[in-house]
Amino acid sequence: MRRFGDFGGRSDWKEYASFLGINLGVTLCLHGLEQWSGDGFFGTVALFYSILVLLPGLAITVRFVRYLKGRGSTV
Repeated sequence: MRRFGDFGGRSDWKEYASFLGINLGVTLCLHGLEQWSGDGFFGTVALFYSILVLLPGLAITVRFVRYLKGRGSTV
C-alpha cells in the first residue's frame, strides 16, 4: 500500500499477487465472521473495506497491465 494512489510506473507479479492475496484473505475472513455472527456488523465492515481498497486495487491493476505490456505480452 506504499503507492496506493500511484497510477504511474509498473508493478511486477510479486507485488500484484501479494496485494491480491492479502485482500482475498481479509475479504474471506470478513465474510466468515459475517456468516458466524449474522448481525450485519461485519458486512458493514466489509463494505467499508471494499470502498477503502478500490483505488489501490485500480492503481495496482493499471501498473500490472503496464508491466505485462512492457514485457511484450498481449493484453
